[in-house]
Amino acid sequence: MVELRVPDEDEDPLRLQALDLFDRCLDQGSLTPIMSFIEEMLADEPPALDSLRSLAGDLQQRLFVLRTKLYNVRDKLVSTLTTDFALDVTPLMPAEALIRLHLVAADQVMDFAQMHNQHLNPHELGTLQDMITSAISVAASIHRDVEITQSLHMLILDWLDAFSAVASREYWDEFPSRRGLLH
Repeated sequence: MVELRVPDEDEDPLRLQALDLFDRCLDQGSLTPIMSFIEEMLADEPPALDSLRSLAGDLQQRLFVLRTKLYNVRDKLVSTLTTDFALDVTPLMPAEALIRLHLVAADQVMDFAQMHNQHLNPHELGTLQDMITSAISVAASIHRDVEITQSLHMLILDWLDAFSAVASREYWDEFPSRRGLLH
């Protein structure tokens, strides 16, 4: 039977354990730790719906933070290149294509830079190459974390929907006199 009690968020062991496993997933770049935990939960007893809602909310917040970090990486790079190197790379890295920032090729940006600012000396070009490579690497890492978090968030939402349906059905079955009330 699905539990309908409201756990205290700070003391909810399921939520805390799941968040610890989520952090391990991000460190490992894999959903394996949390998937094992979920399989154990399914084999035992379904968790409280409020625990799942709380966990889904935590994951939604983490997605927001990750997307903000990704925006900040792009914003800082574009701003620095504009200010320090007189380069407007927004055609190569438009804000509306933020989720694909990690796919930008550093060589393409370097070619663009040399074409639009021919006065860059070798030292500046080396610094520029390092900045671009570093920013793309950070963007790739954040993108991976976003993908893992989105997958887990969708999994938790699906799990929550399924357990909500089971709980509703169990509640409905407890009161047979209500069955004729829906049209």
